[in-house]
Amino acid sequence: MPLGGQAFEEFTAAYLREVQGYIVMSHVDYFRSKDMIEHIEREFKQEDKQERKPKQGYWSDIDVVGLKKEEAIVVSCDENCSKRVDSILRELRYAEEYVRKTYGISNIRKMYVFAVCWSPRKCPEKFKKLEENNIEVKSFVDMVREFVNKLRKDYKVLGVRGKFTDPILWALRELDLIRTCLGKEILPPIPREEKYRQNIVVEVNQR
Repeated sequence: MPLGGQAFEEFTAAYLREVQGYIVMSHVDYFRSKDMIEHIEREFKQEDKQERKPKQGYWSDIDVVGLKKEEAIVVSCDENCSKRVDSILRELRYAEEYVRKTYGISNIRKMYVFAVCWSPRKCPEKFKKLEENNIEVKSFVDMVREFVNKLRKDYKVLGVRGKFTDPILWALRELDLIRTCLGKEILPPIPREEKYRQNIVVEVNQR
């Protein structure tokens, strides 16, 4: 897996831990048994243009898993929003089945998160299909916004200027404090000559 993908998974895990209160694990390896494959693929059989033959068992992984009391969440991370809808649906359905059997939890949320989208015209349709299948869609910007709001409200975080061991929380806190002190955004704007960036979509709410 590319290093960038692992970093995005770690950020998503930190978001679920600090903002939503889950006990989290990222890049969770698990075995897809032949029985599991036959069971899951049977659910997708009617939607496939061609029938998929049962495979032998093989190892796969879940990007992020979160556990909280009687609830769990499984997340598919996608930096540039390139995963196909059917791939996401299958990925999260397998993850859901694994978590259900492993932890005995029936209340399982499914989420798809992305950093940027390189095909804005295709995004609304893609997000709509995912949401119709009870999958929450959230962008990196959404998570950063919620992260910063959490830090602002949490006195224990903003009120203590000592050690801050989590690098993600430290960076977000410092960026927000510097922005507040300066009274302006501190990140430089993207130069207009970088035309390949002009169509990037970073927020679900823009669809």
